[in-house]
Amino acid sequence: MTLLLGGCSCGSNDKEDPLAAIPAQCVGVRESVANAPSWATNKLSPELNHGAKLLPLLSVKRDVDAIKDGALVCQVQLSRSKQWDEVGGGAKVLGFRFGTPSSPAPDIGVIMAAGPLPEVTVIGPEDTYDLVYALPRPCLVKGDTITIRVWDVDSGEDQLAGAVKMVVDTLPVQAKLEAGQVICGGLSQELARAHASLSFAEFDRLPAVAAGGFTPKPGDENWGYPRNLGMQVPLSGAAAMLGWADPEVKRRQEVFSKLDDAWQVAVAHSMRETQERLPAPETWISLAPKPIDVRVGVMTCKASALFGRMKSVACEATLDVRNKGSKPLELQEALTDLVWVNQRGGDAGSPDVKLPPGRDAGAENPTLPPGQSIQLTLQVYPGTVASKTQPIFLKFRSERGVPTLVRVF
Repeated sequence: MTLLLGGCSCGSNDKEDPLAAIPAQCVGVRESVANAPSWATNKLSPELNHGAKLLPLLSVKRDVDAIKDGALVCQVQLSRSKQWDEVGGGAKVLGFRFGTPSSPAPDIGVIMAAGPLPEVTVIGPEDTYDLVYALPRPCLVKGDTITIRVWDVDSGEDQLAGAVKMVVDTLPVQAKLEAGQVICGGLSQELARAHASLSFAEFDRLPAVAAGGFTPKPGDENWGYPRNLGMQVPLSGAAAMLGWADPEVKRRQEVFSKLDDAWQVAVAHSMRETQERLPAPETWISLAPKPIDVRVGVMTCKASALFGRMKSVACEATLDVRNKGSKPLELQEALTDLVWVNQRGGDAGSPDVKLPPGRDAGAENPTLPPGQSIQLTLQVYPGTVASKTQPIFLKFRSERGVPTLVRVF
C-alpha cells in the first residue's frame, strides 16, 4: 500500500515546509511529521503493517479523546458483485504487455480528511476488495468530521465507489458507500504500541539488522539486498501506530540509516567490480539452460525539440537474439525475463523491446526458427541511464535463480 498526500505540502518530495498545513494545536502530528525520514512515502500517514490484525479492535466503542496519542484506523470494503474495470500492467515486449495480469478486483484509492488535518490520499495494494490504513496520533475532538471518497485507481474517479461524511463523537463511525462500506475505529496509545511491537520484532529479526550489515551479491535478486524495502516496511508499520517521533521508531530508523548508507557504498563498489568483468559490447552471451544467445549493442541517443522548446531525448540499443535450439523460439517468452537493475542493485522493471521495421508482431506470437537470429531494438529511457560512477545493468532472470548480467549503461 502506498500513502500519498494531497491538499497540503506534507508529501516527501515537496520542497515546501511539510508542517505548514498542519494546525498548531495538532502537536503530536507535527512532531511526527518533523521526525519523518526523507524516504517516507508520506510523512503524515505512514504505511500500515499487519493491518488485518487490527480489524477485531475497530468495533470496540471508544471516546475520541482516548485515541489522541494512539491511532485512527479505517477499513474500506468494496463490493465483489460490482463490475470493476480490468486493467493489466507490465512492460511492452514486441507489442504485447507483460507483468501484472488483469484482475476483476479494484485497486482501492481513498481520499480522507480527518478533522483539521489536511487531506490524505491512500492508494492500496493492487487487486483487492479490502483496504486498512491508519493515521497516528490523530488530532480529533468531539464534533469533528471525517470525509472519505473511494474510487478504483485503475479507472480513476470516474468509477467512484462512494463518498461519505461522518461526524465523530464516539468511535467507531461507519457508513455505507455506493459500492461498499467504511468503518473507522480508534486505538489507545497502549493498543497502538502493542500492535507496533509486531513491526518492531519483524525489524529486529531481519538478517541485516541482526548481523549489523549485509554483503552485496551480484548473482542474487536485488543484488543481495534482503527483500525489497525490507527494513522500511516494518519501520513504516510501527510509525503508522506511534508516529515518527516515537523513541523506539527513531532508534530503529537510525539503525536503518546506518545500514542503508553502508549498503549504498558497498553496492556501488560491487557494481563497478562487476562491470569490469562483463563481456564487451557486441559479445554473444549464453542464457543457458535456455537455448538462447543474446548480444547487446552500444547505446545511441538522439535529442529532438518538444513543443518548440523542451528537449526530448530518446535512447536505443540493438538487442540480437539467436536461437540455438531445435525448435522455434517464442520471442515474447524469451524476453519476459529481461530486467533492469537500478543503481542500488534493485530489480527495476522490464524494458520495452521492438521488432525491426517492417515486421509486425500482429496477433500471433512471433517466433524465431532454429539456428536463426534477429536484431531487435531495446528502448533505453534517459532516466534509466546511470552516471559513470553508478552503473545500471541489464540482466536476464534465470531458471536456476542466478541471473545473467548482459550489459551495463
